[in-house]
Amino acid sequence: MLMYIGACGWDHKEWENTYYDKDLPADWRLTFYARQYKTVLVPYEYWSSKTIDNITEFGNDVGDEYPIIFEMPEDQEKLTHKFEKPLAEIIKNQIRFNSADWQYNTDHYLIEQAEILHNTSLGENVAVFKVSAEIDLIDKVIREILQTLKKEFHSISIIYLFFDGALLNINSISTGCTLLRFQNLT
Repeated sequence: MLMYIGACGWDHKEWENTYYDKDLPADWRLTFYARQYKTVLVPYEYWSSKTIDNITEFGNDVGDEYPIIFEMPEDQEKLTHKFEKPLAEIIKNQIRFNSADWQYNTDHYLIEQAEILHNTSLGENVAVFKVSAEIDLIDKVIREILQTLKKEFHSISIIYLFFDGALLNINSISTGCTLLRFQNLT
């Protein structure tokens, strides 16, 4: 099993002047992020306000093989109709979080499995998850999250795990990636 950890988005105010140098232009941030982290989830709230050119540029910034995944709204009626092409031509990897899908909830975090709607570069036999928390979690709890997914989804070839909420900080994401290396899941 391979597991990749990334963030829900890459353009976060909290990352300015800490993860991103103050001199790094905003339109270079995705490329900078992609050099260190192997995947990113683009939340619907972020990309839905963009143009086709903006969305195409995201793909150009990371290359065709980089697994950039776009979240679609649970309610398909929310999709804007400003795009002239079918979304599958513009957005290669599409997922949707649905409350009916697999979830794992504890006092500290929630893991949600996404439904894969369209997959062109994620691989075969894959699963996509988002883990969110209201407080930053210690290494032990992040390790528990990784072990839970490994145990529950041992037959899956590739797992994409995205951090959100209080886990949406570079230290948590880096900790998760380090723990993956120690558990031989990369």
